[in-house]
Amino acid sequence: MSMKKTEKTSISFRKKFIIALLLFVGVVCFFYTVALYFSGFGGILSAVWLAPCFLCILFAGMLAKKITLKAWMKKMMIYILLPIVVIFLIVEMIIVSGFFEKPKSEPEYIVVLGTTVYEHGPCYLLRQRLKEAAKWANEYEDAVIVVTGGQGKTEPFTEGSEMKRYLIEELGISADRIVVEEASMNTYENMIFSGEILDKEFEDFSYEDSSILVVTNNFHMFRALQIAKKAGFENVCGAPSGTYIYLFPHYMVREFFSIAKNLVLGRM
Repeated sequence: MSMKKTEKTSISFRKKFIIALLLFVGVVCFFYTVALYFSGFGGILSAVWLAPCFLCILFAGMLAKKITLKAWMKKMMIYILLPIVVIFLIVEMIIVSGFFEKPKSEPEYIVVLGTTVYEHGPCYLLRQRLKEAAKWANEYEDAVIVVTGGQGKTEPFTEGSEMKRYLIEELGISADRIVVEEASMNTYENMIFSGEILDKEFEDFSYEDSSILVVTNNFHMFRALQIAKKAGFENVCGAPSGTYIYLFPHYMVREFFSIAKNLVLGRM
C-alpha cells in the first residue's frame, strides 16, 4: 500500500514539473514576441512566436486536465500539427549544416551579401559579414571582392556602396579589389546581378569554373548557397559569419519561412 502511494506521488510530481516547464516556455515565448516586435527586429513575423506560446499553454492545460479536446481536434493535432513540426525540425537541421561551410579551394571571387545599412554605417549583421570577408580577403590577396545590395526604403544609401566604404575605411581593404553591385533587393538578385557584373567585367570569369566564396551570416548560409547554384555558379562554397545571440532563435525560424518562399518561387 505504501509503495503504491509513493509511486502515485512521484508521477504527480513529474506531471507538475512538466506543466510548470510548459507554462514557463509559453511565458518566455510571449515576452520574446513582445521584445521582438518593439525592438523593431521581428516585424510582423514576430507574431509566429505566439504559436509555441499557445501550444505550451494548451498542453499544460491538457496535462492538468483543465482543458479537454474533442476527438477531431486531437486527430487534427496528430495528422496536421505533428508532420509540420517534423518538417520544421528537418529544415532547421539542414539550415544548421550551413554553419560548417568553409572555403574548399582558393577563391577567385568573394561575394558578400548585403543587409541593412544606417546613417551611421552597416548594421551588426552586415559588419560581421564584412569582417569575415576581410579575413578571407587578407588570406587570399588575389581574390576580387563583390559587395552586393541595393537601397531599401528606409536606407540612406545603397548597401553595396556602404559596404565598400566600410571595407576600405574600417578594414583596410584596397579599393581596386572591390566591385560594387547596388541594384539587388534580395538574395536571389544579389547572386544574379553579381554574376552579370563579373561576366561583363572579367574576361577570365566563368560560371562553371571560377571559384566563388559567398559570405553571409550562419543562419542564411544554406539558402544563399542554394540560390547561388540556382543562379548558375557551379564552383561555390561559403564562409559563415556570426549573429546576434538573442535574435538567433528568431532568425532560425524566419529562415524556415524564407526557404519555403524561395522554393515556391523557384529560386532554390
